[in-house]
Amino acid sequence: MDYAALRDPWVWTRIGSIYLLVSVVAGVIAYIGNDLGKKIGKKKKSLFGLRPKHTSNLITALVGSAIAVITLTLVLIFSQEARYLLSGVDRLRAQMTYLQGKVDNLTEQIYHSRVVWGTGQPIAQGPLRPGISAVEQKDIILRQLGPANAITVRRNNDIAREKGEELLNPDTQLLEWDDGELDHIAEQMVTETKVMGIRVIAARNCLYKDKVPIRFELLPVNLVFRADEVVASHRLQPDNPELLREWLEFVAEVKESALRKGMYEINDSLGGGLTSEQFDRLIEDIKRLQGPGKLVAVATSDLYQTSTLQIRVEVLPERVGRQSHRNMASRHGR
Repeated sequence: MDYAALRDPWVWTRIGSIYLLVSVVAGVIAYIGNDLGKKIGKKKKSLFGLRPKHTSNLITALVGSAIAVITLTLVLIFSQEARYLLSGVDRLRAQMTYLQGKVDNLTEQIYHSRVVWGTGQPIAQGPLRPGISAVEQKDIILRQLGPANAITVRRNNDIAREKGEELLNPDTQLLEWDDGELDHIAEQMVTETKVMGIRVIAARNCLYKDKVPIRFELLPVNLVFRADEVVASHRLQPDNPELLREWLEFVAEVKESALRKGMYEINDSLGGGLTSEQFDRLIEDIKRLQGPGKLVAVATSDLYQTSTLQIRVEVLPERVGRQSHRNMASRHGR
């Protein structure tokens, strides 16, 4: 019982009105029935072939029944609880089962309520070149979905580590897409005359360990860096004891240069990371420097606004000019 509701004056007014209405109606019916019974008794009339005494008793019984029926009808009109009660316990049980299912579902969602991707959030991107058949174009797009799925698995596993749960297999396929939409994008590129960017976008909010439905988006892009063009450079001294700090500053400058020139970043696509072997090789090149030098980031291919930052890092003497570094890099075979 909701005892708090009993403190509402309107509730007591409603209850009093029902009681008053039932009392008045019942009293009127009882009075009419009693008066009718007396008249029938005095005139000694008979209904259905009954004796007058039995007829009077029948009238009294019918009046009592009418009072009960009318009282119940009024209660049903003014009381929603009474209507629910008479509609059947099975219906109430079905509603309770449904509501319990909703509660259980919400409870599970709360448990898994870590959002991996939000609706409309870009997951991956890349450039698409014209002059390629639809079949080849589709294969290129599908290859780009591999890194997008790997990022999704990695995000789920980051959450799994926090929860102390079993990690997903790196080969787990979480992305889902419409092949018809993919075919349409591939066929559209057949008629394009310039490079276009493609983005892989989450179609809805995706929670921890959810499948991820995706959609595709084409957008016009511009060329930002040509192959072998310098992206950024950073001056350094080979005997500097803080080479790691110098390296981190260089990485930040490369990213800043790419963003300033108009490249779009999605999920650290402008990280330009190196393997441990490449980093060790850079350290050796720095140690071989005779005097001041510089770290130079060079684009390994034409880079568009939606491209992943693909660079090679060269260690060059400071005397090497910005325009002549390409020849030296090619002599290094890099």
